[in-house]
Amino acid sequence: MKHRSALGIVLALAVGAGLASMPALAQHGPHGGPHGPHLAFGAAVDVLHSLDLSEEQRNQIHTIVQRYRQDELADRMREVGEARRAHQLNIWDPKAREADLAATAETVAQRVREVDAVMHRMAAEVLSVLTEDQRVQFRTKLSEAPIEADGPPMGAHPRMPRQAGGAAPEH
Repeated sequence: MKHRSALGIVLALAVGAGLASMPALAQHGPHGGPHGPHLAFGAAVDVLHSLDLSEEQRNQIHTIVQRYRQDELADRMREVGEARRAHQLNIWDPKAREADLAATAETVAQRVREVDAVMHRMAAEVLSVLTEDQRVQFRTKLSEAPIEADGPPMGAHPRMPRQAGGAAPEH
C-alpha cells in the first residue's frame, strides 16, 4: 500500500502545482474541483491506486507526471485561473454586457481546452506504462467512479451570506 500512496502523492503534487496559483479552485478539495484538474485526473488517481503497479511502473509514471508538471501543466493551469478571474470580474460588473461575458467565457473555455490537451498527452503516456490488463481495469474502474457534484448548492457555501435566522438566501 505504501507504493500506491506514493503514486497518489506524486499525482496530487503535479496537479496541485497548478492549483496553487488558483485559490478559487484550490478551495474545492484535495484534487481540485469540478473546474480544475480533478475531472481530468482526480478519479484517475484513486483508480491508479487500486492497480497493482510494479515499482518500475510507479517510477515511470512519476517521471512522466513530473515532466509535464514542470514543462507546461502549471503554466496552463495558471492561465485557466487568470481567465476564470477575469470572467468572474465580468459577471460581477454591472456595466458588463452579454458580449463581454461571452468573450471571457470563451477565453476560459479555450484555456481549459489547452489544459485538457496537455492532460490528454500526459494521460496517454501514463497509460502506455500500464499493461493491457491494467488498462482494461483502469478504464472499467474509471467508468464506474462516482461523478462529483459541481460544488456546494447555492447558499450552502460557508462564506455565502445567510438570511436572518441562518437560512440560505432563496434563489
